[in-house]
Amino acid sequence: MRETLNAFVIFIAAVVGMSFVPSLKAKTAAKPDFRADIAEHRQDQKVEKVRQTKVDAVSKAIEELVGDVKDASPTSPCVMVRGEDLDVEEFIARWYKRPWTYPGSIDTHLVEHGVARADLTGLTHSQKEHLHAALHEKELAEKPAPKVVQQVTAPRQVYQNCPGGVCPAPQYSAPRRRRR
Repeated sequence: MRETLNAFVIFIAAVVGMSFVPSLKAKTAAKPDFRADIAEHRQDQKVEKVRQTKVDAVSKAIEELVGDVKDASPTSPCVMVRGEDLDVEEFIARWYKRPWTYPGSIDTHLVEHGVARADLTGLTHSQKEHLHAALHEKELAEKPAPKVVQQVTAPRQVYQNCPGGVCPAPQYSAPRRRRR
């Protein structure tokens, strides 16, 4: 086996044209058996292969988890409003009609509407303003319509002293202006 290895090294050196062959022969002659080194090297390769397999499996699992998160809502954050989880872009698309004004900071005002403060950090200022308006529009749409009370009006009384039951319109004159 050692002779085969030496012959192989000499062949490689001849092909490559290297001049270190004599020093390599001296080193190989000083070391009588390479079997222990080869076995150790093969064991290291097996360990590295197992480690790489584990790393690949963990990387794949992480990619799947991250992929699921990215697929869920790549551009549209979700916010919690009064215990209800809302997709911001979908909510705005459904309810936004016109801008609404608000006193002070938009963040503070949205918290007053029941939006979780932690959810506001992921929103742009424009999304916050549109979300605010959409919340108001939804409240208006869900508010029951006011009950219309019909008033009963008494029938018009016909006066006898008016010709044909229709009284002439009173004459109105504007007050006179004084000249100065």
